[in-house]
Amino acid sequence: MRRPQSSIRSICVALLILIYPAVSLAQQAPDTLTIGLDKFMPADKFKPIADFLNDQLAVYVEYENFNSLLELSGNQSKYDLIYTNAFGYAYAQVTELPFQSYLVRADKAGTTLTYKSCLIANKNSNIKSTKFIADKSSTIDVSFTYPSSTSGHIIPRIYLTQLIGQSLESGFKSVNFETGHKDVIQKINEGSIALGACSCQWIREEIKANPKLKNTINVLWESIPIPHAVWAANQTSDPAVLEGLDKVLNDMLKVKEIRNIVDLPNLSQYSPAAVDGFNYLINQLKKDDELEFYLYYYESFSE
Repeated sequence: MRRPQSSIRSICVALLILIYPAVSLAQQAPDTLTIGLDKFMPADKFKPIADFLNDQLAVYVEYENFNSLLELSGNQSKYDLIYTNAFGYAYAQVTELPFQSYLVRADKAGTTLTYKSCLIANKNSNIKSTKFIADKSSTIDVSFTYPSSTSGHIIPRIYLTQLIGQSLESGFKSVNFETGHKDVIQKINEGSIALGACSCQWIREEIKANPKLKNTINVLWESIPIPHAVWAANQTSDPAVLEGLDKVLNDMLKVKEIRNIVDLPNLSQYSPAAVDGFNYLINQLKKDDELEFYLYYYESFSE
């Protein structure tokens, strides 16, 4: 006996009703995690991390460097996650990009690992305090590491600008750039530059390698603690794409090859990022003229 066509249609409709929700949900489920990398983390260096994430996560990982923060502004929905530094994160907040702090490197207690910027002078020079700098800036040559450095230029420039109440180019005898943190420390030690800015961590490392530097390096100022690189999540992305990511990022610290890429002293885990450490930069960059000025240095130069 032939089954009536109406019955066949009814069965097909019923099957479609049962199947369609499952297909629809499968189509909606995120299957790719897209990661944007700031320039300090080249994509080829990031590859072992991406390979590990691909092996451990239920989604496929795509990654690339964004060429500039301005490019990120124009493609803010392109990435589910970005890996950037304190300046990049502060820029995202000031320009109201949808990225919020997700994870940062931390110690065993979950305390965010940070760095500081220092101003240094030779102990034999007449520069003994920040008050002297404020009073005599027009007689002082100041040197930074390289223009895009947060600790070796941007943070100390902000401080010095506030200290003397005018632009450094107007207020100091000269403003110069050296080749890096070590170069600044060495030239302060030699007495060939008067006032230098660099990472406090670099000073500690150089003194550890050469204890005699304690006799010549005078630290005049230290900045507030600034968090290291931060994972920031796109608030417009499907939260499911980040499911399990925090555990996987912590698991990858057990892999020697990967740990060598992201390692810091006392690094034990990735933990939720506290935003307080970024506020100094965020508050300063809220001034439109300051944002444009520092963005120029950050984007136009590299280490």
